[in-house]
Amino acid sequence: MLRKLMAGSVRDAYLALALADELDLRVLRGAAYFEVLQNAHVAVLTPAHERDGRALGELDGSGNLLVSRAQRMRLLEGYYRLSMLWEKLREEPLRLEHAPPCSMGFHHHACAQSWHEFWRDKTRGEAVMKCGLADVLGRLRAVSREFERQGSTMQLMHPECRSIARRVINERIQVVQEALSDYFTDAE
Repeated sequence: MLRKLMAGSVRDAYLALALADELDLRVLRGAAYFEVLQNAHVAVLTPAHERDGRALGELDGSGNLLVSRAQRMRLLEGYYRLSMLWEKLREEPLRLEHAPPCSMGFHHHACAQSWHEFWRDKTRGEAVMKCGLADVLGRLRAVSREFERQGSTMQLMHPECRSIARRVINERIQVVQEALSDYFTDAE
């Protein structure tokens, strides 16, 4: 339910972010910072804002979400780290342990090549490029949708390998989602 509230309102996402920071709620922190990163332009709260009666979590006159300096730095760190993560993911296809029937036959090379070509093409495809640069989850989900759309037509991939590939993509989405908080830490 909290995720729905965060997705529906930048202010609610900020409240979740502030609560997660205050109570050191790791999972909530990652989700809230990610939501703010994807859906808000931010500005640091200044004394001028305060004189105008504005506070943290409110919007300034330009529609920017007002955050603290520390929160802004964590958002910038998250943006940078997630962008770099995507670049690493994009460069090298997810590791695919081929099914035994595939590995034992001559089919293995064609299957591996098909997976590499799919990954190369789809991680640079239109659906992925519509997502923000740091939206690793959105980009991986776009790749997953493309796989669902084309997975059965990838006849050079062994059917069991297609199932493994589907699972590998979904597992990576889960791993990134669970580690979101790690991307929004103070610079070291």
